[in-house]
Amino acid sequence: MALSRMDNLYRQVILDHSDNPHHHGELSDKTNDIELKNPTCGDVLKLDLKVEDGKIADAASVVMVVRSVRHLPV
Repeated sequence: MALSRMDNLYRQVILDHSDNPHHHGELSDKTNDIELKNPTCGDVLKLDLKVEDGKIADAASVVMVVRSVRHLPV
């Protein structure tokens, strides 16, 4: 099945973001931050925000994914 032009564009945007992530890392001048942990799998999301005049001026995030291997009976 052929992809529509919009589907193709959407895929290109996702691939570009995967190759060149935006707002990845930590902010040295953050005003707010939060760290969220998934207790089920161990993944962690850290989000830094710089807020000026009640508006988000900058944002950055770090995602740590825990990869696990399930041990299945042979």
